[in-house]
Amino acid sequence: MCDCDCSATCQYEIVGNGVCDDDCNNEECNADGGDCECAPGCNISVLGNLTYDPRCLNEACQDDLGDCHCTEDCLHSEIGDEVCHPLCNNSDC
Repeated sequence: MCDCDCSATCQYEIVGNGVCDDDCNNEECNADGGDCECAPGCNISVLGNLTYDPRCLNEACQDDLGDCHCTEDCLHSEIGDEVCHPLCNNSDC
């Protein structure tokens, strides 16, 4: 039996068990062995935090719960890409 907990509050046997455990959702425990990521590099704790994160712009992460859009039809990634996007040409973007 391994006595190798990745943090003081996270037991090794629950890392990577398919459930995101708050005590294991840290860098030392690799986001609970991936249980707390909806996609590589996108931790579920950052979804809907009003900050654009391109790693969360995918179906599995529900497009960062809207954080990747400055309006419903315009992605933050389209802003400043040297292409005029009519749906982004507004005061919100």
